Amino acid sequence: MLILDVKIDGEKVIIDGLSAIADEMPYAVQSGLRKIIRGVHAEAFKLLSGGARTQGVKTEGKRKWIATGWVHDKKTKTRPRGQFDLLGAAPGSYPVPRIDAHLRQLLNWVDPGETVANGGKAFTAGQFQAIEFDSADYASEIEEGKGSSEKYGPRPFIADAVEKFDQGGKIVETMDQEIQKRVDENLNK
Repeated sequence: MLILDVKIDGEKVIIDGLSAIADEMPYAVQSGLRKIIRGVHAEAFKLLSGGARTQGVKTEGKRKWIATGWVHDKKTKTRPRGQFDLLGAAPGSYPVPRIDAHLRQLLNWVDPGETVANGGKAFTAGQFQAIEFDSADYASEIEEGKGSSEKYGPRPFIADAVEKFDQGGKIVETMDQEIQKRVDENLNK
């Protein structure tokens, strides 16, 4: 078992104790980072998978109720976003309701030593870095609880995904497994 120190500071995760291993087995560290970032990505995706804004249609005569409000002929009356129980948009709550799904579509990661362009932005990870990002223009508004998301409060979905993935020390466990796999491969050569 490795003795690693994992520090989570918001969206940044620092794993101390890998430098000697990275010098000897860079591929093992990179492989561990790939698995970790995919796990974080899966958790972030879940946090952005709330009910869709246009769920369900209920009709009464000439009017139709959709999640955005009553629709009268070509006029639409809507209540402010998040006022609907089916969206589950209580302040600071998860999952974040899907309005147009851009948050999920533009959620992505960068593997160690690679560059990914997404949503008109480019993200580059160093040799021993992995990056989870959301390039939707309003992602920071949701994370910080600003602008149109002010009434919901901050929902730092990437930082929360890191915390959720690491429950029970999963970051160290994942890295340990990858390094042990490489050690075993080297011993069997």
